[in-house]
Amino acid sequence: MRYCVVIAILLFIAPPRGLSQDGVELAYSEFIQNIVQFHPVARQAALKVKFGAAELLKAKGSFDPALTSDWSEKNFNEKLYYRQFGTRVKIPTPIGLDVVGGYNYANGDYLNPENNTSSDGLWHIGLELDVLQGLLVNERKTALQQARVYQEMARNEQQVLLNELMFNASASYLQWQLYFNYDRVLQDNLTLAQNYFDNARQLFMGGEKTAMDTLEAFILFQDATLELRKNEMELVKSRM
Repeated sequence: MRYCVVIAILLFIAPPRGLSQDGVELAYSEFIQNIVQFHPVARQAALKVKFGAAELLKAKGSFDPALTSDWSEKNFNEKLYYRQFGTRVKIPTPIGLDVVGGYNYANGDYLNPENNTSSDGLWHIGLELDVLQGLLVNERKTALQQARVYQEMARNEQQVLLNELMFNASASYLQWQLYFNYDRVLQDNLTLAQNYFDNARQLFMGGEKTAMDTLEAFILFQDATLELRKNEMELVKSRM
């Protein structure tokens, strides 16, 4: 609610403009845009969201198909002891089952009989399930869920940080604008007090004003000067 109040006040103050470091006027919308883009807190919040997206992408990567191949061969005294080739593709699924398929080929004079294949090789396809992991906990699925939760938390945290940052920045801008506008009023007031004191002094020298009138005008001028200097100090503080 307080965010809406501050922003509403700023919208009804026309025209809401500030000064940048080089003296160029800066509108409230531009001021807030610079805060969101360049403030360290805003950048930190954006980095958390990017990190959450990276973690989610990493978790999704565990479900990417994987292709592996292996080749081994032994020759001795111009004789082929064995030659083995195998390739395997594995497609993970969210339910813990992995679809696997592949091709194996082996030959040689001293090949282990259990590895022997036909001259065309051996194709195979099937399903794999890690019983304990599939029944008790699916690590890939759990990691994916955790990554999604973390990403959502990062987005929510970013929004909270940005809301707080925009509120504080808007309040600071509004405070600066009040001091800035008040400074203009005090400058006009000082000009009037200066003119009043000059006139009172001239009239005193002409005999038309008393010394008390001149002193009163001088006190008004001093008060106007002090009030302006005090506001200028607050104006400088509000720019920091």
